[in-house]
Amino acid sequence: MRGMRLFVVGMIAAAAVMLTACPGVDEPTFEEMKGPIEDILDEVSMTVWPGVVQDDGVRHIRRINGFFQGEATGYWFANFASKNSPDVFWFCEEGDTACPFDEDGVVDRTRTLGNPVFSTMPGEADFSPFWLAWVVRVPADYEANSIKSVYGIEQAELNGEVAVEQVIFDHGGEIGPAQAIHHCLLVLTGTELEGNGEDLMNQPGVPSHYLPPREGWFRQYAVEFYDFTDNEGVFPPAETSESRPKMPHADIFVFFRDCEGGSDSMVCDFAASSAEAGAVSERGIEEDFTTDGDKGDTNNIISGFPGVVNEGENADDAVYSPLWRVMMVMVPPENDDKFELLDGSLDQNVSDIKSLRTMEDYVEQGLLREPTELSEAQAGNSIPGNDGILFFNCPSQRGER
Repeated sequence: MRGMRLFVVGMIAAAAVMLTACPGVDEPTFEEMKGPIEDILDEVSMTVWPGVVQDDGVRHIRRINGFFQGEATGYWFANFASKNSPDVFWFCEEGDTACPFDEDGVVDRTRTLGNPVFSTMPGEADFSPFWLAWVVRVPADYEANSIKSVYGIEQAELNGEVAVEQVIFDHGGEIGPAQAIHHCLLVLTGTELEGNGEDLMNQPGVPSHYLPPREGWFRQYAVEFYDFTDNEGVFPPAETSESRPKMPHADIFVFFRDCEGGSDSMVCDFAASSAEAGAVSERGIEEDFTTDGDKGDTNNIISGFPGVVNEGENADDAVYSPLWRVMMVMVPPENDDKFELLDGSLDQNVSDIKSLRTMEDYVEQGLLREPTELSEAQAGNSIPGNDGILFFNCPSQRGER
């Protein structure tokens, strides 16, 4: 809970909202719906959208099981992601300064009017699921969803029908009022979050917060998305942001066996013959080696969790972002049997490394190699804005606030 006020300021940044239309349009802005976004996508372009079609014929965003502070936790793997922040526009009645986000940084749908407009989509060079938030101030007689594109917003502003403001949110603490970056995952119609609303990982009887699919607009086409402010709130720009705000990141630590160095772990048996290392991950080898009915178990350690704030010696564990810099943690072959991991115990509850603190202790003892950044070159995937470093978009599953 953030318990902070929301501020908006009238700032049209030329770098963020390019006004390319010519003034003088006499008729009020009203755009027709062109259809669902799938109407302009072919099979190849659909492959860059989040999710995998599973045996049931439904596209799923897969849930992965890792660890946080000694406990098993679940999060969704929603693809590689960029630190860049394109624009999203929410519609609010003029004078309603509490719109669009409430004091916790969650979209207040009792105040917003119609669906948001997104400035880009998966597959375009400037796409990122982390959006710089803008608010479009509309008059009391505005018909919700009559504007369905950035071009329509520009036209309406030039005609004096609306005013566009950048959202400034009070993030509290040392950050204070700053721009708001909003995590919205654009998906193809019918895409589901695996385990959405089901019990939290390793907590039977404790349901997770259900995130419903929402509707938005892109160039007058309807598009579905998942709004993760319900779980996370909004984020301030990264401290490294320069002219254009970037999404802050946290670290996820992924354990690997040194296959080239002689590890005899089962993950090396399943790895490609040319692989130098194998991730201790069911998802990595597509095998349910813990025999619990899913292929989502990993030894991955996340460094933060939404809504968790720690003090003192555990402060480092409190950093949360759904944008994860991937850190490789290599187990030297001579230390393969010095502790239990999932591929040895075949039981997630038996793993000896479940927290950042434990991992750091093993590194200090020389039983694990120092974590190193995984590069985009190693993953064979390059995304604009990431300076060659690999980043995952992995929002956490959490319970009710």
